[in-house]
Amino acid sequence: MMVDSTIRNLEKEDLQAILRNILSMHPSLTESFKLEATKRLKGFKDMESVTLFEKKVGSSEYQLKEDVFEKYEKRIRGLIGIGLAPVALDKLHNIVEQVCGITYDEETETGEIIVDKLAIIDGDIVQTVTGLKEMGDQQDDVYSVANKLLAVLKVCKSTFEEKNSECEFPFDRGEKVLVDYCAAHD
Repeated sequence: MMVDSTIRNLEKEDLQAILRNILSMHPSLTESFKLEATKRLKGFKDMESVTLFEKKVGSSEYQLKEDVFEKYEKRIRGLIGIGLAPVALDKLHNIVEQVCGITYDEETETGEIIVDKLAIIDGDIVQTVTGLKEMGDQQDDVYSVANKLLAVLKVCKSTFEEKNSECEFPFDRGEKVLVDYCAAHD
């Protein structure tokens, strides 16, 4: 059997099912899987300067680079899943910073896509903070990253409301959870 060829040509769902079955039948492989996933996900240098939005031609509004966004989002969720919530929080910071500078109209198709994706990111912030709580006591650098994201959320909220007065701030739940998390550790 040519394993590499099989892996390359399987549908994503089939590969996921096979991997889940292997890990459930051989629990000892779970740690190896987590270790390799950690190395792979921590090593993505292209996550540092990714641009998720671009200005629409002939408009002051922005549109989402959907393919780039989905790849970035999957990596963040992968980080959360393997217990690297602090690293995921830092990557979420990048998205929030980019949202601060964009304008869009919720009533347009492009705007609706952005609203939907930002609602998902808001949920990812909540899930990441939940992951931090589950990790128990943290080092100061984790709180520093959380406080850094919270500060950006607050700045973003005021900037966002100025630029997009017709739109709701997309990260209300995430901001609230971060306020609670940071307050509990001050």
